Amino acid sequence: MKGTDRSPVLRKHVSIIHSDTSRSKWGLVQRKVVNSLLLRARETIIEAIGSSDKERLDEYLEKTKGQEINYEIPLHRLKKDIHFDSNDHSLIKEALFGLATSAIEYNIINSRGVKEWAVMPILSYGKLVDGKIYFRFPSELREELLYPSVYANIDLAIQNSFISTQSLALYENVYRFINVGETPIFPVDTLKRLLGIDTSSYVEFKAFNTKVIKKAVKEINHQSNIEIFEVELKRTGRKVSGIRFKIKPNAAYKVLEDTDTTIEMSEYEYALHELGITKKQSQRIFDRLSIAELEERINAIQTTLRQRSDIDNPAAYAWTVLNAEETPSSPQTRTSVSKPPTESKLIIDGKLPFEEIERRASDELMLKLKDMYVSTMSSKRTAKDKELHAIAVSGQWDDDALYNSFASYVESTMYIRRDLMKHLTD
Repeated sequence: MKGTDRSPVLRKHVSIIHSDTSRSKWGLVQRKVVNSLLLRARETIIEAIGSSDKERLDEYLEKTKGQEINYEIPLHRLKKDIHFDSNDHSLIKEALFGLATSAIEYNIINSRGVKEWAVMPILSYGKLVDGKIYFRFPSELREELLYPSVYANIDLAIQNSFISTQSLALYENVYRFINVGETPIFPVDTLKRLLGIDTSSYVEFKAFNTKVIKKAVKEINHQSNIEIFEVELKRTGRKVSGIRFKIKPNAAYKVLEDTDTTIEMSEYEYALHELGITKKQSQRIFDRLSIAELEERINAIQTTLRQRSDIDNPAAYAWTVLNAEETPSSPQTRTSVSKPPTESKLIIDGKLPFEEIERRASDELMLKLKDMYVSTMSSKRTAKDKELHAIAVSGQWDDDALYNSFASYVESTMYIRRDLMKHLTD
């Protein structure tokens, strides 16, 4: 697909992307209509307050919290948004009827470890009259939908290139992990529900894989700005129990310079941001940890910070845990939550970014750190670590992956080894 015109981009909350539509039987038109209505409602708020500033939006949504607020969109605008060129509007009416009468489940996956569940239709009201559509979201959802803190950007031009409901649903569910490079492992039944398929369908995984997954992946790779380059199957015994999708930007997709399409935070990046981890540091973590390991460590950090008041520098503590060789046990498994030992206190009390360490370190210290890194990596067993070790031994220290890994190692080592810190110049 080639980008030809600038197209609207929707910020869509992950609780809607990650929702179970299998019982409501959402079709392709309904999915596209939802995106158009969400986009128009958010535009209406921005027009009303005259700004897209986060604080202004927060103030408006807090002020109108719990209120039933109607929105409207010209029928011709909605038809343009979803590339609907027929004068038979029965499909649009059916889509609105289904959205207002069929309940869907929200947040059936919550990567922050919080068990949340809600069920309701996405529209509480819809009407088509005089060339306009009037609609309303349930007040319980409105604040989240219209100024989400965690969202994916959905380009309406890309959504309209899909001809399969499952392809669009899969695209929305994997696209938000583009910065991480892979999705979590979706249990097979969960993936079916996210794609709007009843769990009793495709009893044999082979049929589900052939008729749904492979077709959707092919369409996504051909029509969108991302490429699913590997579908990893997880097995329990001989049975496929889960699926992970590995993704990257689609080099064949042309993006115009003036497009609004951007890649926003996934919930993982947002959680790290809330912990004080910078974007550059986050990327290093994504390079190092799998999604499962990242989820486990984020949950452990959040639990510890909620239960302990003696951690003076949460960002430094989080950085240390994220870079540790093993995930620390949660506070519940400890016999006490006493003040951390001296070594831990040194780790969390302060840290220098690698760029500052590199600036202040002598050539001799940097050589020593590189020798220490090579020695440490020589004992690693994963294929990725072995590859980094080989690159380091060959002296290619300007390699991006090696640079990120070495930087993380140096930062952690310098916090622990105070004898090394004293060799830094002011």
